[in-house]
Amino acid sequence: MTLTSRAPDDGEKTEPPAADGVSLPELPAVAREQTEAGAQAFVEHYFEVLNRMAAQP
Repeated sequence: MTLTSRAPDDGEKTEPPAADGVSLPELPAVAREQTEAGAQAFVEHYFEVLNRMAAQP
């Protein structure tokens, strides 16, 4: 299986809009890299977003 990704355009918004009253963390630059460190940073960011969203009523 081959996965492909594309880099966002310069003007393209990459962060999802925050739900009312929820402050979402910004995706770290390293999380955009196609490296093991980038993958780790992305997973950490992903779970931080999930945890913040799940904590909301």
